[in-house]
Amino acid sequence: MTERITIFQGYACNNNCRFCCNGDKRNEVSGMNTSQVMRAMKKGRENGAHFIDFIGGEPTIRKNLVPLVRYAKDLGFTTIATTTNGRMYSYKEYAKKMVDAGLNSLIFSIHGPNPKVHDYLTRVPGSFDQAIEGIKNIQELGVRNIEINTTIVKPNYKHLPEMAKLFLKLKVWNPNYIFPDPTPVGYAYKYFQEMVPTYTDAMPYVKKAIQIAIDSGKKGQILTQYVPVCFMKGYEKHVGEFFFEPETEHHASDFVNENVVEGRKQIGKLKGKQCRKCRFDPVCEGVWKQYGKIVGLHELVPVIGKKLRSKKELALEFYGTEDIYNQ
Repeated sequence: MTERITIFQGYACNNNCRFCCNGDKRNEVSGMNTSQVMRAMKKGRENGAHFIDFIGGEPTIRKNLVPLVRYAKDLGFTTIATTTNGRMYSYKEYAKKMVDAGLNSLIFSIHGPNPKVHDYLTRVPGSFDQAIEGIKNIQELGVRNIEINTTIVKPNYKHLPEMAKLFLKLKVWNPNYIFPDPTPVGYAYKYFQEMVPTYTDAMPYVKKAIQIAIDSGKKGQILTQYVPVCFMKGYEKHVGEFFFEPETEHHASDFVNENVVEGRKQIGKLKGKQCRKCRFDPVCEGVWKQYGKIVGLHELVPVIGKKLRSKKELALEFYGTEDIYNQ
């Protein structure tokens, strides 16, 4: 049974991020038309999905997103989200229309602690200020289910501790630190040397950012995504892939992925021979395949100990419970 459905409504975007994993699709792949979106939504709901996320590209530049959000509410989705660069939400009238239609969860993409870093990466002057204003507008409308996605790239990884402080100031307790996906259709691959750091260089700063959030005492879900476990010693609780990801479908105009987690592991990821010795091997996904081909797998160092055969064993060891997804 499907629990979540993600709608790639199109790849067009009003930002032009230097690391976008779909960069080459922006102008080459057309988006889903309204009928396609509505059919995918209806099918997802019939399959049992209760969570829907509109993503892109940038979903908010779609002119009929408000009625689509309202349709999602009418279908009975309990969580209706957008993953967004946040710029359109800087307009209070638009933000209110979306919330009134049923939007109750948002993931904002923030890639720097200030306009200099963020706007350099998005290649849009003013995009940082608009995103921050968008977060504030949504909060004023009473929405509390807010997360932040930050892509870990060469121009920003040393700023991650500073960004952690910004997120606390914004009263957003759920940051996600995401290692870039250098798929060949994206800019992270095209500009790999300029954008993609090594895990060895970046992870000390990621850990500092996580520790700042922990030390604040605020309760939030602070996670990494696409980071091998051997780089998270002492911070294993924050490995995003350890959480029980709900069964999720991705729908786009150019593909349908009915099992996102398994597809990512089988097609997108790579591990070294040395990983077989690691106690986390059964539950760790490794690195992005293109990263492994370009940088190599020498950074991966097995963690020696009793192997964790399942996520349930892992959850009991690190959390004392089998149910960690909603922690």
